Amino acid sequence: MRRLDPGTTAPPSALTDTSWIKPGKVFRCELTTAAGNGNEQFPTATHNVTLPFARNIGGPMDYTICYGQSRDKTTNAHQMAMAAVYYQPLNFLFWYDKPSKYNNPANWPGLPWFNAVPVTWDESRTLAGSIGEYVAVARRAGSTWYLGAMTNETSRALSLPLSFLGGGTYTATVHADGTPGANPYQTPVVVGTRTVTRDDTLDVAMAGGRPGGRAEAELTARSADVHHPRPLRG
Repeated sequence: MRRLDPGTTAPPSALTDTSWIKPGKVFRCELTTAAGNGNEQFPTATHNVTLPFARNIGGPMDYTICYGQSRDKTTNAHQMAMAAVYYQPLNFLFWYDKPSKYNNPANWPGLPWFNAVPVTWDESRTLAGSIGEYVAVARRAGSTWYLGAMTNETSRALSLPLSFLGGGTYTATVHADGTPGANPYQTPVVVGTRTVTRDDTLDVAMAGGRPGGRAEAELTARSADVHHPRPLRG
């Protein structure tokens, strides 16, 4: 989605031909762009953990997250983690579903996370990563940190130092994969909490496997000293 500078005229072929864009042209109101091969194709977990090192370094990326979609090749926790790992100011909770599917929040423990996760950030940190294998990213909005971790089809465990946190005590709310389901999208999301400080390390166990068992985790950390009037935010 691009808005051109005043006075710029794009020819009808602009959707497929970008030769009319002159060097130095600034798109001041750009929100996001596609070219990420997202959930229109329902790609593999390996593809998803390659994007942060490739397409997403070139700017905002429209992936189209699909939470609870039966065609996903990854788990719901994997889809949740994308909201923190990818920089995508235009985010989707569901792409091919209807809001009525989520009328009973008890069936969808990831909804508070999507309700709270920002789309722009004050600070971002890459905590761990290897192209096409795994990635962990922490992003801050205000006093709250949001941390997403994703793996490919291989099980692995990451120990992530929390030294990026500020002083004081934080409550980490952890969403992770439960017992693997018959299909990846049927793997439940389990939620737990723990108290952490910047001196702690957060251990993240992410299960993989072919063909059905991709298990990924995403985590958030919240300062216990800050008042949050809104409902629990992931």
